[in-house]
Amino acid sequence: MRTFYTLTLTEWLEAWKEWKIVWLPLFFIALGVTQPLLLMYMDVLLAHVGNADGIIVDPNRPTPQPLDVFSATIHGQFNQLGLIVLIMSFMGLLASDRQTGMQDFILTRPVSRNVYLLSKWFSHGMISLFGILIGALTSYCLTVYWFGFLSPMLALRIILDFSLWTLFVVSLTLLISTFLQRAVPIGILSLVVSLLLVVLPSLKSDVLFFMPGALLSVPSNTSFFSSSHLFGVISCLVWIVLTLGWSALRFRKTAY
Repeated sequence: MRTFYTLTLTEWLEAWKEWKIVWLPLFFIALGVTQPLLLMYMDVLLAHVGNADGIIVDPNRPTPQPLDVFSATIHGQFNQLGLIVLIMSFMGLLASDRQTGMQDFILTRPVSRNVYLLSKWFSHGMISLFGILIGALTSYCLTVYWFGFLSPMLALRIILDFSLWTLFVVSLTLLISTFLQRAVPIGILSLVVSLLLVVLPSLKSDVLFFMPGALLSVPSNTSFFSSSHLFGVISCLVWIVLTLGWSALRFRKTAY
């Protein structure tokens, strides 16, 4: 346990030196502000932006519902641009140690390979969730301020679902890192697989309902304790465990 704590603390210190703990929350705050801001002041923005001639905003358009605005922020902004930046932030979680020789240095010490992998997954997962939480809370406050009341339980359910999905993406990137050596191919492949795991269940929800990305296809107004949502949560947790287990088996058989 002390080894796990030391390795995790080292990752956090490294993230602090790289300012990741600062810029990642700031980035998600920007994403969290963008969607409500665009929906609230679309007509004002169009009036002050050039080349907007001919674009007319219907003055009688219905006011967006708070749940729709918040859900679009998390499932749209966070899961598109946010996902790309997240994967870029942790695509070198094994590759960088491998290139600098730090991995050899650590593994020649009395350090379990499983503990080393788990500390990587845990530290990068928690850093990512920290940024997501700050951005989501900012978006929630703006949504409530501009569009009206939004049930905190529904907002919390949407945030938890995306957090669980993010932990799966971290474990997927960890698994791919045990097969590939360089960070860029790892990031590209992680992004492509992640997008497929989101898009395919949304197209074939009756067949691919057990995939981890299906959790993001659950309707926004679904209760946390509904059977469909609980099944999605359990499926995603199982996929995280399976992916981590495969990573451990692969890493154990690989000589570095």
